[in-house]
Amino acid sequence: RLEDSDNSNRIWDIRVNEGDGFYIKDVTGGADRFYIDESGDAKIYQRLGVGVSPTAALTVRHNTVPQMVLGYATGTNEHRIYWDSSKLFLSADHNSAVANSGIFMMVNGSNVLEAEDDGDIRVYNKLGVGLSPTATVEVGTTTTNQAAVRVIRRTDLASTFAELGTTGGSGELRSTDNLRLSADYDN
Repeated sequence: RLEDSDNSNRIWDIRVNEGDGFYIKDVTGGADRFYIDESGDAKIYQRLGVGVSPTAALTVRHNTVPQMVLGYATGTNEHRIYWDSSKLFLSADHNSAVANSGIFMMVNGSNVLEAEDDGDIRVYNKLGVGLSPTATVEVGTTTTNQAAVRVIRRTDLASTFAELGTTGGSGELRSTDNLRLSADYDN
């Protein structure tokens, strides 16, 4: 038993019971605060702060290495969540230890978005840019006199592009170079 010697006289118990595990109990508060069962699983009953006092169930802060690393106990492959003052980064297979890595987003147990190891982004159902989609891909803008889609062939030819959208209230497809529409381009 540990007892605080100042005016509050807070009392803590450390208990170990065979078949039950290891406990740290706040006797004054009448609650368990930390528990490790016999298999080694740990439970914190309130909040955990790593590097700082917690403000949520889990709060992680660090001045020089603000990141969390996830991986197996053996092996070199690891995934990271890290940040700087204004950006959040997700990194799958941070050290390129295995092939075919990716980042997946799931909703209700199904894949909805995937960032593949070759840089491709896959959307599994519909993609809406600027609106909720009703077709496989739907792009819209609420800004007046702004194209909804601009396609640039190469970044060094930024002035060569094709646009699709509305300008001045009427639909428009325009190009700064030759524009060719074809139902079967190869024929």
